[in-house]
Amino acid sequence: MLSQRLGQLQTDLERAEHLQDFDRLKLEDAQLTTRLKDTKNELAQLLVVRQLLEQSIAAWEDKSQPEVYKKAGELMALMTGGTWVEVRMGVQDQIEVIDAFGQARNPQFLSLGTCQQLYLALRIALLMTAENVGRCIPILADDILVNFDTRRRVGAVSALQELSRVRQVIVFTCHEEVVQLMKENCDELNVVEL
Repeated sequence: MLSQRLGQLQTDLERAEHLQDFDRLKLEDAQLTTRLKDTKNELAQLLVVRQLLEQSIAAWEDKSQPEVYKKAGELMALMTGGTWVEVRMGVQDQIEVIDAFGQARNPQFLSLGTCQQLYLALRIALLMTAENVGRCIPILADDILVNFDTRRRVGAVSALQELSRVRQVIVFTCHEEVVQLMKENCDELNVVEL
């Protein structure tokens, strides 16, 4: 009788273990179902945010890109003494630079100095036309005039001076000739030697 009772208790214990496993599995299922629902909600929110962001980018491109290219063209004309007068988006969504004679060129066919001027013109134009984007944050430029010859440096200094009318510009250099050139060509300049 005692062994029969012991067998009954072991059977009851095994059944209880299975019941606990079942309860644990039911709890895990409920947790996974909740996580799946939450993940679906997060995915839906992310998809909505993505669509809104894409619409905002498209609206910015429609409004601001032409403005950026127009300003970059003005800055290129300033920096190159009128040799390059326009920047635009050409066929196949590639930037083109237009010379004073109306000839369009892809940047890969420009000299290194002109490419650097184009890059600088685009950066400055973007900073000048970007509404409410870091207006109170100064622009830091570290030796950006070093690879330009004197004529190009003068043009780049003029472009930086134009940017300084709407943003604070801080130029770092260890080249005395750059400092001297900036002193000669900038209306308002504060030189700080470290």
